[in-house]
Amino acid sequence: LGSSEPLAYQCICQPSAPAMPLDYSKFDNIGDSDSDNARGELDLSGLFPGAASAAGDDDAGSPPESPRVALARAAAGGRTSAPALQAAAEGMEASALATLERFALLAEGIVELVRGEDSLELLALARATAQSALVSGDGGEGAAALLRLIRSLTTGLNAKPKPVTFAKEQAPELIGELLTAACDSADGDTEKCVGVDARQLVELLVVKCRPQEVYTFLLEALCGSDLLPAARVRGVDLLRTTLLAMQDSKRHMFLGSCFPALLKRSLVATISAEFMPTYIDALRNFAVAFVPDMEEDIAETDPATIVMSMVSVFLLKLLPQALPVVAPIEGLELALCGSADADAGCPTTLQGELEPKKVCSPSGIHRPGSASGSSPAKSLRLRRPCGAGSAGDADAALTALCTLARDGAAASSRGLLPLLEEIELGDPTGDGGGDLEISPLCLSLFVLLTEMPLCWHRLQPQVLPVMLSPARRLNVLMRSCYVLVSHTDDAPDVVDLGEACTNTGSGSAGGFAARPRWVHRGLELFGRCAGPMLHLAAAHNKKAFQSLSGPLCRWHPQRTFQALLEALASTGDIEREARGALFCAVRDSMQRFAWPCRFEMYRNIIKKCRVDSIIGAVVTMFKDDWWSIVQAMSPDEDRKDLPEERARLIEILKATLSGDVQIVDGMDTLTASLNIARLVALARAPAGAFLRASLRTGIGAVANAGAIDLDALLRGVSQQIDFELRLLDASPGVGGEGLADLAARAMGEALGRSGEEAAVDLQAMKRDRITMVAHLVARVREVFAAAET
Repeated sequence: LGSSEPLAYQCICQPSAPAMPLDYSKFDNIGDSDSDNARGELDLSGLFPGAASAAGDDDAGSPPESPRVALARAAAGGRTSAPALQAAAEGMEASALATLERFALLAEGIVELVRGEDSLELLALARATAQSALVSGDGGEGAAALLRLIRSLTTGLNAKPKPVTFAKEQAPELIGELLTAACDSADGDTEKCVGVDARQLVELLVVKCRPQEVYTFLLEALCGSDLLPAARVRGVDLLRTTLLAMQDSKRHMFLGSCFPALLKRSLVATISAEFMPTYIDALRNFAVAFVPDMEEDIAETDPATIVMSMVSVFLLKLLPQALPVVAPIEGLELALCGSADADAGCPTTLQGELEPKKVCSPSGIHRPGSASGSSPAKSLRLRRPCGAGSAGDADAALTALCTLARDGAAASSRGLLPLLEEIELGDPTGDGGGDLEISPLCLSLFVLLTEMPLCWHRLQPQVLPVMLSPARRLNVLMRSCYVLVSHTDDAPDVVDLGEACTNTGSGSAGGFAARPRWVHRGLELFGRCAGPMLHLAAAHNKKAFQSLSGPLCRWHPQRTFQALLEALASTGDIEREARGALFCAVRDSMQRFAWPCRFEMYRNIIKKCRVDSIIGAVVTMFKDDWWSIVQAMSPDEDRKDLPEERARLIEILKATLSGDVQIVDGMDTLTASLNIARLVALARAPAGAFLRASLRTGIGAVANAGAIDLDALLRGVSQQIDFELRLLDASPGVGGEGLADLAARAMGEALGRSGEEAAVDLQAMKRDRITMVAHLVARVREVFAAAET
């Protein structure tokens, strides 16, 4: 379009052949309503008889009659005389004016709706009056109007011999305002009457009105965000009473829509700590009220069985919503055991009921102090945010949550142990298949609750059997850890520099306290419970970890350990010391497996993981384990086992040094692999010569189908080094306003720099990393050349 050449435009606009003429006679019967001679326009005169003749007497430019006058014409029987129309309109306006008093008279049955009167307009006026009175909160005219409204509806519903139809139809639509008014506890006499009368009217609704209508408007009010916590608790209780008033044969059909709606819009996060125990108890009582009597065997398709399943799912699916509010956390740390702050109940740690167990385990998560007392003991714990509520409120809410989880497990048609032993690992972040299906996260949080101090006693008898073998208990714990670390937050933090989180927010909906932080909880569960249990299972049964599958190892170790390592590398708000202790725990747990199984895990993580720091750490773990095994071999065993170890070496080097390699992003992996190659080059005979023979091809190489040309792999790495150095030479330096420069400044500020030198020279950092890899490649080549000579 911006071109100065008109040729393309002309070619597009001028058709190559004449267009077919358009026959406008087809549109003769369609007129324009604005034109004087229009034909076929829409004629509404038939709705009101006589309107056309009356309009014909007026001038052409006069405005049409108002809807009120037209309604008056219809109410007057079609009379067309102007005085009659005016009298009818004035009579309707005088008798049916939309006022609160008009609504009250209709609700009491003193007057009736006239023809053409809009009940929706009256209802909207009544709702606006009630909302205005509730918002203002004063005891003046607003409270008096609200009291008049409530008492008129009460009078209409109590009318004999039957309730007033208008009150019976309109009262359920005001259920939200009535619930709020019922919770009013002000000191004024008038407002006290408002609260008492509102509570009486709410109870009367269930008796006098149709349960289906009360259910519809009550569920709409509960799914909104306008109700106060006390009103929401009362609304849940009223919903239970309403559903119980329905017929048994129809109730389960309403429950099928009620449970998912409450799960999606229960708004647990908006409930204050004061009302949280009461609200959780209200939701539990609501669901438990529909548990049928299951003394006899009932078919799976029976409504009672369906209701039982829905109740169990509803209760268990409340755990992901309630637990982050009941026990909010903001990070993971290694804290002193028995410190003064801990004894004083410091709000930055989970003390008392929420304090993790102090388990001294081989994984090193709990570090006992030395004999001299210079190194105090530390334990892994979740850090609670400041201002998260008192310990008493947290204890009461946690007790209510344990009771809810216990009843949810008891209502399940399956036993608790089969449910927990078969937690789905194929789709750990799924919803279980639907709104009323148990998700893996729900079951994992139930396991997390059982491992919290004192919660085990509150969950009885719905707990794992005490005599359960360590291998089966480990299966439940590791499955739960995998599901938890797979649920990353929607807005993950940038991995910090290892310092404690200094955020002191109040825990609002958009703050850290509202975030569930399932990854932190999963890592803490592994370090505190699953890691020590793995060591216990290995000591209990020597054959438990001789295979990566089978009845003793059903929790997919490869997938689980990879998820744990990736969570450690990519999750923020974990102190540096705690991150190192957790890595040691994962490494120690992997070393409990037999060497063939351990190598299989190493190889799969190297091939499937996309995090360079994790791959480099796994390659280093392989080097330590593999070299210790090679050194431990006796001369008689060399010929039998050394070829197998050489094949494993070749496989690791091929997976890390071949293919597309980027030096800057893969420095950890390259460094770990080159260290293995240098170790082999420096190894002494006879194992060293045998291993080096498979790392070169050509003249002097041993005939081996699995041998690799290490020199060719190193040449490829060297070429990539030269290419990336040339890119750095061609790229601009520091001082611009691009994203890289902004990131450099942010990194410098995180390191404590300020002023003009705050920005970190990212180009120099990249060059240093590449240069270090280049020196290591040159050193490996030099050592191999010396070994061959």
